[in-house]
Amino acid sequence: MVVPERPEPRQALVRLERDTLQITTLQEGWLADFTVSPDGGSVAVVMREEPIPLGDPQLLHMEDDRRRRLVLIDLRTGRVPLRVDGLDIAPHLLRWSPDSTAVLVWARPDGARWDEGTLMSASFESTDPFNRGGLRAGASASVVVAGVQADWLGLTPVMYARPTEGERGDWYLLSQDGVPESLTGDLVVAPTRIAASGPEGLLAFADGRYWEITAHGAHALSPPNLNLREAMIFDLTMGRRPKSNEAPRRDWSIAIDGEGQVRLVRDGAAPTLGGGGADLDKTLAVSPEAVLTLRPRGLADALLHHRPGSTEAIAEVNSTLANMFVTEPRPIRHLGFDGRETESWLFLPNGEPRGVIVNPYPGWADNLARLDPLTMTYSFRPEVFVGAGYAVLSPSVPGDLPVRERGDAYARSVDLAVDAALAAFPELPSDRMVLWGHSFGGYSALEIATRSGRFRSYIASSAYSDMLGVWGEFDALGRIQPENGMFFRFNQGWTETGQGALQDPPWRAPEDYAASSPFLRADHITRPILFLTADLDFTPATQAERMFSAILRNHGHARIVTYWGEKHLTWSPANIRDRYQQIFDWLALTLDDAGSETTSADAPKGEPILQTPPP
Repeated sequence: MVVPERPEPRQALVRLERDTLQITTLQEGWLADFTVSPDGGSVAVVMREEPIPLGDPQLLHMEDDRRRRLVLIDLRTGRVPLRVDGLDIAPHLLRWSPDSTAVLVWARPDGARWDEGTLMSASFESTDPFNRGGLRAGASASVVVAGVQADWLGLTPVMYARPTEGERGDWYLLSQDGVPESLTGDLVVAPTRIAASGPEGLLAFADGRYWEITAHGAHALSPPNLNLREAMIFDLTMGRRPKSNEAPRRDWSIAIDGEGQVRLVRDGAAPTLGGGGADLDKTLAVSPEAVLTLRPRGLADALLHHRPGSTEAIAEVNSTLANMFVTEPRPIRHLGFDGRETESWLFLPNGEPRGVIVNPYPGWADNLARLDPLTMTYSFRPEVFVGAGYAVLSPSVPGDLPVRERGDAYARSVDLAVDAALAAFPELPSDRMVLWGHSFGGYSALEIATRSGRFRSYIASSAYSDMLGVWGEFDALGRIQPENGMFFRFNQGWTETGQGALQDPPWRAPEDYAASSPFLRADHITRPILFLTADLDFTPATQAERMFSAILRNHGHARIVTYWGEKHLTWSPANIRDRYQQIFDWLALTLDDAGSETTSADAPKGEPILQTPPP
């Protein structure tokens, strides 16, 4: 266990009286989470307490480095009638019962794995486990990152889980001694979240309909022809628990039907709100009388107020860009690496393409649909490059592969997608292509770069390159402020049980680490590479630096750009503009000449090119 010289700062949970502004301290220590009971009389607090040794019993990416203990506080008396020792409380589930007498948690005994835990209720008098009868709530890594999905059906708990043998997920009614009962087995696909907690049952969307789930099963509250889906609140600042595991207690929900019409679904009825056209809207706030949404129009966004019979525009940003054409993706259907049919996505510019940007990410073929202005600000957006005359291809690349096989699979999968795109659109310039990946996509780009000379150049953004190196790398913020947590579990957990998936530390599986590290095959790279990195990125900047150094040692062509003060995504407007300009300059240098090699006098050099900021 790591003990920094300066102790980790402690927090205090306080009660603030609205009228008198009097402050009362309720709990002090390292706080992880809290929630107030529906009647306002109690608060459940999760405290971070004893340090957990690394790998005890598993090393997990994103896991807390302290045991999490549950404390219940009676706000009427200030007493702490219950403190649960010996049980570690999982994140993302802390749900009070409707009558405010008990709170629902997923807990494991100290020293046990998270997938060996159980669903429990805690009240002022006791903690009571429920029999899950062999049901699987998720792997340990899933419990830590996504949480266990559970709620109360009246005063009885329900949990989303899978049977021991089988992959279908359903909602099950649990008891302390009885056999779990499936409540959603008659649905084609069970809902993975609860939309609302009603007085008689839980309300959810599935199979294009609105359902009430009771102890007797699920029955539809809407007709089959509406093709309803939940209008989920869009809030990037909302935490995972309130977003996905804290259904509002009400008897209604807001939905969007197959025609893009906003509807209030309640008591078997589904009247419309507003004038339709909400297919791409982001829902910001809802009530039974009105809904606020954000609607894209070109590159503008309008704030809309939907009421029965009318939709009113309240405000609009970027109005001058409302008529800007936003390119639509073309599906490219083809056989994937495993011989099964899959789908990649292609964006085409108007006119003859200047080149093709191939943007892989293992496990995800992205249609890069129009998102909100904030996401479009910091993320890679194909519209920018399509507007400059480049085609953009998001290839279907498998994500869950054996570590010694995935590099070859990445290269083969990208080749299949590119071949299919070239066959469907022969006007694409097959001799002017660049491969660009970010994060784990950047890692896949480097794996491909050590195997393929098909692309004129590569761009590796926030890319992993050396699994041996990243395993022991300190987190950037932890290096600066170790008292706030050294986060050894972040990089070690990522490498062993996260996307790195190597399962063991380097000394137990050195061959797997070597097979998964493009850095150790840097001498196979024959094309220029642009590295984009940042000093506060959780993907260590040293991963790009060592790969850059290896390419220089092999007399190759590379350029590295480091953004100081930035993290995994770029937020500074000046840095965002510079990042795009760096990429455009790189595309011009490596794609715009007619040869298969970069021959311009201004091409990337084998030695560093320094840039001095303007005065």
